[in-house]
Amino acid sequence: MTTDTQREPGDILWDGLIAGALGAVTVALWFLILDLAKNQPLHTPSLLGDALLHGASSATNGVEVEPSLVAVYSGIHLGLFALFGLTAAWVIAKFKQTPILGYLLVFFFVFFEFAFYVFVLVWAHPIAGDLAVWAILVGNFLAVLAMGSYFTVRNPGLLRGDYSAEGPPGG
Repeated sequence: MTTDTQREPGDILWDGLIAGALGAVTVALWFLILDLAKNQPLHTPSLLGDALLHGASSATNGVEVEPSLVAVYSGIHLGLFALFGLTAAWVIAKFKQTPILGYLLVFFFVFFEFAFYVFVLVWAHPIAGDLAVWAILVGNFLAVLAMGSYFTVRNPGLLRGDYSAEGPPGG
């Protein structure tokens, strides 16, 4: 394993994929808990899988839990979180070289959240009643917490701006 100042490009790849997987699994577990509380296990991923394959309006007719719908949605969900994790890992690596890019990290997060809510409002409007906004907010918060914790462990000093024994970058 390399030190933070000698990280290899493969570390960014693995960090991004691992963080993305942690975020995806966290959200999936959160919605599984909510579905179990309603005695409808896997309802949410099946609903979203149906909406992705057949359009959001078809999902309003009531959705039976189908393993194929859960698998399709889960694959897309994991892929999107992997992209988010990879982008976050790359921005963090660049932030460590140029601290001003910390603003880019904050912008990246805010932009992602905003784009996600616009997407939900526009695309998933017909099924919005089945997807409580508070549940989405909590799921996203838990995913950010899981991914941020991973990145913080992998990058000691990230929150302090101190990445090596020599101190902050450029200093």
